[in-house]
Amino acid sequence: MLDEITQDYGFNRVIQVSQLIEDLVFSIVQENGFRNWWSDEKSNAELARILIRIANLYYNCSAIVTSQLYPDQNCTYEPIYYTKLVLILFSLFAMMEDLARQDKRLGPSLTDYTISTEWDKISLQSVIPQLALPERKWFGLIDNINAYFKLSSTDVGRLFKNGYPLSGLPSRILNHSHYKECFGTQNFLVDVTDRNVFGQTLRFYETKTKESVNIRLSLLSNDKIWIEAKNQTFVSKSYLSTLPKFLLENYTHFENDKITFYSHWYENDKIFIKNEDKIVKYEIDLNNNEIYSNENQKFLIPFTKDGFDRSNGLYTTFSRFEDENYILALKNKKEDSEPVMIYLPRLNLKFKIEGTSIISEDFKDYCLSKDQHINTLCGLSQYLVIEPNIQSDNPMKFNRKIIIPYHPIERKQSVFSNIIEFNLQKVGRPAYFSYEIDQNLECLNSETTAGSLYLALLYFKTATLDQDLFLKMNGYEICAEILKTCWQNYLEKPWSNYAGSEESMFSIAIDGSYTHHRNTHAIFLRLIYLLLSSYQTDFLMQIDVNKKNLYIYLLRKKFV
Repeated sequence: MLDEITQDYGFNRVIQVSQLIEDLVFSIVQENGFRNWWSDEKSNAELARILIRIANLYYNCSAIVTSQLYPDQNCTYEPIYYTKLVLILFSLFAMMEDLARQDKRLGPSLTDYTISTEWDKISLQSVIPQLALPERKWFGLIDNINAYFKLSSTDVGRLFKNGYPLSGLPSRILNHSHYKECFGTQNFLVDVTDRNVFGQTLRFYETKTKESVNIRLSLLSNDKIWIEAKNQTFVSKSYLSTLPKFLLENYTHFENDKITFYSHWYENDKIFIKNEDKIVKYEIDLNNNEIYSNENQKFLIPFTKDGFDRSNGLYTTFSRFEDENYILALKNKKEDSEPVMIYLPRLNLKFKIEGTSIISEDFKDYCLSKDQHINTLCGLSQYLVIEPNIQSDNPMKFNRKIIIPYHPIERKQSVFSNIIEFNLQKVGRPAYFSYEIDQNLECLNSETTAGSLYLALLYFKTATLDQDLFLKMNGYEICAEILKTCWQNYLEKPWSNYAGSEESMFSIAIDGSYTHHRNTHAIFLRLIYLLLSSYQTDFLMQIDVNKKNLYIYLLRKKFV
């Protein structure tokens, strides 16, 4: 109908139709609001059909107007016209909802469908702030109204964009697990076409996103779904469960228990592994079973299962420090069998292998120490020791360093053991802390106050009354000394990453391991007292400025 209007009467007549609908809707809403706007002369079903026809007519008019004034290929609208469109549609659907709720048969069943629950207060002024809602909400409302009034058999018109008919994706695709894995809750306006594939007629839904990426979707038999973009076929991670986790998960630092997964796409006997920005991180060649890392520009040697020699010292050292699912052994060429680099992506640590030396790329002039043992923190074994890699006659001696990952501490099986283990499934932020082992001063020096706090916590968790061989104190005394020295870094500007993160650090102290000393709680209270008297508490936690007693906060948070 609109094509005929445009062809016979010109583009201006479409604008007149739009203005007529706007005047009609606003006159009804301004006089009666969204309630009791109808008379009893027509049935609810007839009124529903009228509203649907008006809504579709106005939507199509807006699409034509916008496509003429602002032609583009991305199904977007100029803000002024989009705002007016949403306002009119909201008004029409609010009227439709009131009509449905007043219906004796349908009203009681609409418990799961609502636009607003405050009908007495609703007005145009209250509607305006809600105009930023996504366009897909209106398509959802249309589907709901069609279902309630069984309007699917009526001719309610079609949606147009640049003169071409459009429709939304069916619910079977939107609710499919593979679609959600690929696109989440996104919806698209699509062209519907039927094509012959291998002698079968398949219905395809095609669209072009804002990034000008052609997407094609189709429902297959046995509740399968076909997703294609840029001539690449989407592969669900449910088919790739045997791959190492670093090829499935985007191994960013652990935060709020949220895991981001890569997307996998097949083309020409290769699987391309992409991050959320559509950047290819890895390529799997199915012909020769090789995996290529674009970031490191090297090929991978499987570190898990039987892919790496477990008697190798590298395996023993790094698998104790990090989950083997997140350890990459890299080689230069496909035919090579020996690694040239060890990469720990979750911790963002790289080690280059040159002969018998394993050189750190993150700590300049340091390499992995052959002696991976220190005479302190005896209850902890999950760390790396690096040592200077400088050949010089300079009498100045550089100290070794210890790298400790920032993981949650597992609950101990034995109450009488001071041995702790990290939960390698989760990584904190920062991913690790490093400490300089000063043999002359007999201490571990941290670069940050947060590192000192974490070190104090580790000493407390591994504490016994036995004297530490390196620091010549027991674990509780070492913890207290570290806390007392935290004030020395009071000028350090706190990192925003730690703001409000006190619970993630100190809850481990009560939910993790148990120490075997009978006065553990008394010692812990003493340590908290030292913390309050010597540590800049604003860095550790945010408290009410009107309540200076921090112990109240600790009690409420169940730290004590």
